[in-house]
Amino acid sequence: MDLPEFQRRFADRVRALRVARGLRQEDLENFGLSWKSVQKLEYGQTDPKISTLIKLGSAFGLSLSELLRFD
Repeated sequence: MDLPEFQRRFADRVRALRVARGLRQEDLENFGLSWKSVQKLEYGQTDPKISTLIKLGSAFGLSLSELLRFD
């Protein structure tokens, strides 16, 4: 998988997880993520740092491997 494909798939994954849990982008601020950062991730405009992945996993109740599962 190349970088643009990863960014697209990760964007879709984060958005789907957030919506499935009934969360707004702003709700992820409770986990140390700014809504602007979440927005950039969901639009595939940036690559997530490992600290961001850990915070997202915590927000969604997933391990890193589960968070990065795109099937």
